[in-house]
Amino acid sequence: MKNILSFLLLLIIFSLIFEVNAQKISTNIINLTETQNQISVDFALSEYEVVDTSFSELYGNNTQFSYISVSNDRFGKTWDEGYPCLPQLTVNLSVPNGASNFNLTCSNIIADTFYLSHPILPSQEDLYDSLPFTMNESYYQSNGLMFSDTAVLSEEYYYMSKEGISLTIFPFIYNPILNRVIVIKSGTFMVSYNLPTSAISNEISEVKELVIENFFQNYSMSQNGNRSNLTFLIITDPMYESALSYYVNYKRNLGFDVTLATTTGNTGTSASDIKDYIDWRFPDFVLLVGDVNQVPTYGTLDGSDDWDPATDLEYTRLDGNDFFPDVFLGRFSVSSIPELQNICNKNIFMEMNRQQFDEKVKLVAAEGQNNWWTSHFEEGHNYVVNNYFNPLSYISDKLYESNGASTTDIYNALSDNPIFCLYSGHGNYDYSFLFYMNNIDADHYSNSSFPLAFSFACYTGNFGVDECFGEKWIRSLSGGVSYFGCSVHSLVEPDIKLEKSIFMDYSALLGQMIDMGKIFFWNSYHSSTNNRRWKRYMRSYNLLGDPTFNYKGIGCKNEYIFSNNEIIHNNEQVYYRATDRIVAAANGSTYLIQNGANVNFFAGNEIVLNPGFTAENGSTFNAVIEPCISMSLKSNIISGSNNSNENSSLKTNNKTLNNNEIKVFPNPFNDKFNANYFLNTEGKVIIEIFDVLGNKINYSQLKGIKGNNTYLYDGSNLVNGIYLFKITTPEFKKVIVLLKN
Repeated sequence: MKNILSFLLLLIIFSLIFEVNAQKISTNIINLTETQNQISVDFALSEYEVVDTSFSELYGNNTQFSYISVSNDRFGKTWDEGYPCLPQLTVNLSVPNGASNFNLTCSNIIADTFYLSHPILPSQEDLYDSLPFTMNESYYQSNGLMFSDTAVLSEEYYYMSKEGISLTIFPFIYNPILNRVIVIKSGTFMVSYNLPTSAISNEISEVKELVIENFFQNYSMSQNGNRSNLTFLIITDPMYESALSYYVNYKRNLGFDVTLATTTGNTGTSASDIKDYIDWRFPDFVLLVGDVNQVPTYGTLDGSDDWDPATDLEYTRLDGNDFFPDVFLGRFSVSSIPELQNICNKNIFMEMNRQQFDEKVKLVAAEGQNNWWTSHFEEGHNYVVNNYFNPLSYISDKLYESNGASTTDIYNALSDNPIFCLYSGHGNYDYSFLFYMNNIDADHYSNSSFPLAFSFACYTGNFGVDECFGEKWIRSLSGGVSYFGCSVHSLVEPDIKLEKSIFMDYSALLGQMIDMGKIFFWNSYHSSTNNRRWKRYMRSYNLLGDPTFNYKGIGCKNEYIFSNNEIIHNNEQVYYRATDRIVAAANGSTYLIQNGANVNFFAGNEIVLNPGFTAENGSTFNAVIEPCISMSLKSNIISGSNNSNENSSLKTNNKTLNNNEIKVFPNPFNDKFNANYFLNTEGKVIIEIFDVLGNKINYSQLKGIKGNNTYLYDGSNLVNGIYLFKITTPEFKKVIVLLKN
């Protein structure tokens, strides 16, 4: 059912309202009043301007057109190919579950009128010199009645179990034959409906309520009963079930209610079976583990059909026919256990060590065939730098080909340990800009961070082929934690809008950030003739990564108590940071670190290793007592420091040792171990070693020098077991747990 409201001119008055940028539409533009069965929407138009333009550079067409630009970015546009491109504003409204028979009326319309020197710019499929310029000549010779609606209502839909309806307002009504525009400066739009015979409520998790509140203009938290636990469903090919155990336990230890299901043992192997299982569980988050031959996807896999792209979106469309995801979903598109271990290790490392890295973003843009292409490849980057990254105090590095950026510059940028990498320009299955996927593993750069990548380009995210650039990025040791990219041919202008929509600081969880961005992208367009273009975009852009990944870092959790049996296997790496304490092998459980595994505990007060804790010979275990410093505190410390020294670092096992940091290795040790540390000034250093009973077995007083210091201890006479290494300097004090095998 669609409800359409045609324009009724009541009064002509000139009035301008300025915009305020926000996640919800500013109350300067939209103000809502609700009663039991109706919503009143008071609308006031933002400032706008009329711009003259042409397509001469792209098409050699010197015809002059007019384009109406509204200052507020929450205004989208109509997108009917060959018809006038005009601003529109879509408002998502929450209604009681089970509401029906929607009706739309208007009142208090205040309007103005003006005449143009040129016809309104017609919408295009996209702006390419290889595509024909489209203009519906018969419509431009008409009075424009086909698009004379002031507002329309969408079909009702459900978003994450909450019923809604969208009101789209068209503030500019164009008469082509007269070249006249009637401007709706303000007005009231009334949406009324029938209430359900009985109240229908659904329990909604807090994590979903957060995005529901941002999605609907009139929704506030806790309107429904909510639950605090975060449900996380991981669906995997059975070959990865055992290898996922440590990652599942890690997520459980963070507070997620995790269910691990296999395609052969639980869900079924077909896409429809898997979707039915997701619908039955209806979790908050879903992670698919495996390539498409192991966990299937939807669409045409080779990318040959732009309108049927390889997509995982269908797994999330659980309630109705709308294109809004009802769960947050991502995929670890891996083809082997080592690849899975790589992506799991990188995710754990970055979540737990995010505070160790400065806020940096690298933005790469290709050069187009002409100035128009080049400027549009760079437009989205420039916007998110000014409106997202700069306000968050990120260091932004623009690597634009138009400014001479090269492949070497990209290598150097990755070695600079950014948090985000963004790309816009031409792409294919195996490359972005001048960077081919085979270079991801090449020895061209040395990075300690593993960034989140966003590619606004063709094909780089097509996980339906044997291996695309995005898959290589997450699978490799040197690549990043996630990749968001397109599986088919993308379009220049929508790519810009999508990039702007994603980076709006909705949430710290990656799945929320991406889904909310795609939904705001959806609201940016309205078509009365064909909406398949943005359906294609909702499908073609997919997340290769964990939707629960916290890109702002976990921060300092008070404590971790491991009371379930856990095994950390060869090549698996685990990090935990606690403000107070970490307890391993609690309540009679076991905690086994196998040969080749790497486990790191950092706690502010104590680390308890109960009987049942075992670190095998050949494993690496680090237990360090040190304050857990949050990102915000770290930023204050960095900005307020007066004792920086450009030479104040020490390379230890190919990792940088910073001021007031100590590295003790190997750990576990057999006979000897080294302690490397850095001091800004010389002074007395005391090193003490204790056994688990608190007996002091070594005391050394040293003269520490300014710069790099090394201490070698021979423990060949010690029995196997756990020891405490304590170092006291004029600048810091730390206790590290050592294990002798």
